[in-house]
Amino acid sequence: MLKKFFLRRSLVNTIFAAAIFVIALLEYVTHQSFSTWEENTQAVIHTQQVIIQGERLFSLMNEKESAYRGYMITGDSVYLQPTYAHDEDLDTAFVTLDKLTQDNERQQKRLQRVQQLMARKTQLLNDRKERRDTYGLAGLLRGRTGEGYLIMDSLRNEIDSLIVEEHSLLVERDQQMSASEGKAEKFLVIGVVVGLVFLAATFVWLNVQMYQRDRAYDLIEENNNLLEARVSQRTEELSTANQRLKEILAQQEHTQEQLRMRQFELQEAYRAIEAENERKSKELNEARTLQMSMLPMELPPFTCIELDMHMETATEVGGDYYDYSYEEETESVTLAVGDATGHGLKAGIIVATAKSYFQTLAHHYSPASILRRISVGIRNLGLRAMYMGVTVVRYQHHKLSIASSGMPPLFLHRKQQNTTETILLKGLFLGSDLKHSFNEFESEVAPGDLLLIITDGLAELANADGEMLGYERIRQCFHELAASRGPADITDQLRTLGKTWLQRNDIHDDVTVVVVRFR
Repeated sequence: MLKKFFLRRSLVNTIFAAAIFVIALLEYVTHQSFSTWEENTQAVIHTQQVIIQGERLFSLMNEKESAYRGYMITGDSVYLQPTYAHDEDLDTAFVTLDKLTQDNERQQKRLQRVQQLMARKTQLLNDRKERRDTYGLAGLLRGRTGEGYLIMDSLRNEIDSLIVEEHSLLVERDQQMSASEGKAEKFLVIGVVVGLVFLAATFVWLNVQMYQRDRAYDLIEENNNLLEARVSQRTEELSTANQRLKEILAQQEHTQEQLRMRQFELQEAYRAIEAENERKSKELNEARTLQMSMLPMELPPFTCIELDMHMETATEVGGDYYDYSYEEETESVTLAVGDATGHGLKAGIIVATAKSYFQTLAHHYSPASILRRISVGIRNLGLRAMYMGVTVVRYQHHKLSIASSGMPPLFLHRKQQNTTETILLKGLFLGSDLKHSFNEFESEVAPGDLLLIITDGLAELANADGEMLGYERIRQCFHELAASRGPADITDQLRTLGKTWLQRNDIHDDVTVVVVRFR
């Protein structure tokens, strides 16, 4: 009897031990699943932070470039004030991004390239600002290489590569998080069911045996109390884990709210940028209308020359200008070609001033004297950092007189010798406070000789590699065409040369071509 009692008690203890072991095992697996889910959740948040910081880094760099571009165009230092805060934000964003990607070697290498591109872009912006301060906008435009666009494209590509990889990690971690969450729920349900099954079986078996084990009642009650304590402990642990899960969900909700706020701020910034672009586009259209109104509508039938004039306007209004004055009685023709610095309405005012002076003085003064008086008129306007390069050409009775200041070289083709001369008259931009003289070039020309006058927009056209067309290629093309083509054909061929060289790039400065054939 006593032996059977102890055997039954051992059997009961074994059943309890097995139930507790299974519950503990399932609880451990469930705990591990929740831990894995929590780690995956943190990894997802980490990846989202990397993506946000990457977008923020490029946005700040783009805003910095926009501020410098505003200064380059207007010369107003107010555009540079936000860049000081941008520099601190850029450093903060880069340091944050560097810390977030310490565990990813590929992303670290990308960040090194991003840092190099940012440093080169900053250096290029500072160099262009210094060139803008020293030589003005015209000097800045002549020194353009297109490197800045390539750097920003490379920076965009590097950050896009970083974000693409993080998106791939985000998808992978989302899948892992979903898998671990499902696994945790599965083991939790299994644990509860198995625990309940074991408890129910034990309870039924104990009730059946109670009649036969009255003397073991105290022992059964003790074991039952122990089991209840352990169940209470496990329940408390599950409650704690559930509370922890709620805290994680609350934290995730807070992170999502911050992301929504950031998206709203970006949308507001985009709307502000669009409004500013619309305002600038309106101003540029007004300036382009003013610019085109300054040009001759049609050319008279000259008796002493054959003339063709053409201007290709840029996406941003420059300040190119051409004009003529003709005295039929004396067979005297005076031509003017100019390029005002800056953009917009200010450039239009400079061109209007030059046109007024030219039409008034054209046949009363020498080309050099005309330049001197136009320079005084522009200086008297009082427009800060606004200047103009001008070439004045006079032809009368086979005598050619040229005065030029702040303009590219002219090319004179002599038909009889089949040679092309380069005429370069150096001088400061008109409107400068510095004293300087205006030199004149004089020469006899024969019937059939050709003269090419251009602005720097044609020579500074850049191809996809950032290489400029240059004056030598223009001279060579003009020399080959001059022997057999007229002014209109030469103008068309030079335009074709520029478009072919430019490929699909935009024109960033006006292109003016004037071709004269002497009779």
